[in-house]
Order: sequence, then C-alpha cells, then structure tokens
Amino acid sequence: MRFHKRIAVLLCAALVLNTVAPVSAAEVRGDNVDCVGDDYLVNVDESIDNERVRFKEIDDAQEIMEIRNQVSANLKSMDHTMVSWEDGLEFIGLIDSTLSNNKYRLKANYGSVSEENYGYIVQNGKVKYSVVDVNGNKVKGLKKSDVWWRTYLYKPAEQDIIKEPESISVHDGTIECSDELYNRVIIFARYNGMTSMSMMLITHPTKYIGRFINGKFVTKATASCNYRVGDTIDIENVQKLVGATKETAVYYLYDREKNVSSNGYTYMYWAIPETPFLNRSDNRPSELISNIRKGAYMTRVNKMKNIEPTYNRFGNITSFVPKKRGIYKVTYIVPDGYNKKFTVKVRVTE
Repeated sequence: MRFHKRIAVLLCAALVLNTVAPVSAAEVRGDNVDCVGDDYLVNVDESIDNERVRFKEIDDAQEIMEIRNQVSANLKSMDHTMVSWEDGLEFIGLIDSTLSNNKYRLKANYGSVSEENYGYIVQNGKVKYSVVDVNGNKVKGLKKSDVWWRTYLYKPAEQDIIKEPESISVHDGTIECSDELYNRVIIFARYNGMTSMSMMLITHPTKYIGRFINGKFVTKATASCNYRVGDTIDIENVQKLVGATKETAVYYLYDREKNVSSNGYTYMYWAIPETPFLNRSDNRPSELISNIRKGAYMTRVNKMKNIEPTYNRFGNITSFVPKKRGIYKVTYIVPDGYNKKFTVKVRVTE
C-alpha cells in the first residue's frame, strides 16, 4: 500500500481583516473559455526556492516503514519502555501484512480511501472508517462484527508507540482522539484474513475555510472562468478554480478573535492543510498561489447525472465534463473531523 503526502512546516500567524485595495484586472481568453484574471495571478504549478525550503516531499510508505524499523530497532536493543515485546511484534506484523492486501481498504466518513492518502484528525474529534474494496465500494456480506480493529499512537519525539492508548478509542470503526498535537494515529482493520491501515496526523481543527474579500470573510465563491457544455473543468485546485491572488486565496483557519480597534476579527491560520505563503524569505510579498496538496480536501459536485466525473484513487472528483448548461456547485470539504466546507459556483453555457 502506498501513501503520498506533503508535510508542511506548521505556521501560525494572525490575519487581520482589512479592506484590500483593488488591483487592475486583465482579460484572458482561451478556446471555449472566457476568464477575467488578475495581474497578480500566477501559474499555480510554479515552484520557488521559498517553497522548497518550507516543504519537504515525503513518501508516506517510507514514513510508516521508518516507524516500523524504529520499533524493530527498539525491540532489538531492549529500549522499549512504552511498548511491550509482544505489542511491538504485533505492530510490525500488522504493517507487514498490509503489503499483501490487494482486496480491501479503509474509507473515511468524508469519502477518502486510505490508499495514497494521508489523513488528519483534530484534537477531541472523531473520524469513522469502514472496510471497502480497492475501488471504495461496499463489501457484500460484511458485518461490523466481522472486522477486528486496533489503534496505536506514535510519538515522533520519543520514537515509540503506545498500543490502544486511553486518548484514542475505536468502536465499530469510529476513531475518537484527544491526544497531543502532531502525534500520529495508526489504525488497523483486519477482515477476511487481510489487514488494512490508515495513518492520521493530529492537528488543530479547521473551524473556518474561506477567503477575505473586501474586508469580509466569505465561504462561497464563483469560478473565475465561464465554461461551455463539453469542456473539461479542472477542480482539483480550489485556488486555480476561483482565480485566487495572494490577497484572495482560500485559507484554512484555526480560530478567530474579536479585534476591538478595527471592529473586525483576527484570524489564526495553519499550514495544514497547505495554505499560500504571505512573504518570500527576503520579506518581499510572494506571488505564489500554492497548490493545496491533493488529499487535503474532498470534492463533491452536485447534479451528478449531468456530468462525467474523473476521480483520483481516493474518491476525489478532480475534473468533470458537464453535459448540460446551468450552475454547478463544487464543494470542498476539509477532512479533519470537523468537515467544514467551501463552495464554488461554476457557470456552464451552451
């Protein structure tokens, strides 16, 4: 089983609501698409040195194997104060057994399938998993009582694991977590002799997802382009879909406080899931609109009968072709247990 993720360096900053001065707009035309863009809009696929410094590409399969090898090394050196010899061997065996599982996966209640996905769970939050086939579909004849569940907590600072910790509970696939930030929750489910696994990072909850427009925080937007029936509409990157600039990017916000002096709010935001940077390393404003990493949100589109969707491996709609004109709603769901949403209207003409 492979996992891929981009681990962002955690950033915490205050973002104060202020009126943004208007900037000049430029009209961009392409085949079957009319867009009004902004002079500050840049290619979302661009990469700059600042991003390379802050971000590190990691293979999740590599990380889980490193955890496995650390546990194995601790057992060999008898340096395992938090896990017994038997529990350590069980943990290693469960990881190894997932490698031969070509029939089942774990699917979260927000729709994400564990293959090629890295999950998040908020403090004092919960996520429900179910066993599905490799395509994310229900398994015929499966009963809740047929699935054996096991949870482990991994603490990177100690490089050790805790089997079935009191801070993490599992009941019929529902995981509840009250442990410390940035530790990992590792979930195993055994069914029909095969083991499935998912790993989640414990993080702050996303209580708000949206943009700052003219001094107001909004959770809805309209696509920056108009499309026609038969066009392929790419929705994988919400920043690109709404034509975001550094001033109008979509943010994941942890909390907000009343700002008496400005009669507005001060918002706190986090770089998990990934959000655009405000400045370059030399303190110049950055024009990079960062691509929120794949897997950081789930996408849903209404009027499913009127579209031909394209999915990625964990159930996300990455693009769709409309068969009829009208207004389509694309909903981005933050998969952390709070499941906050941001909605974009996409206009399709004949």
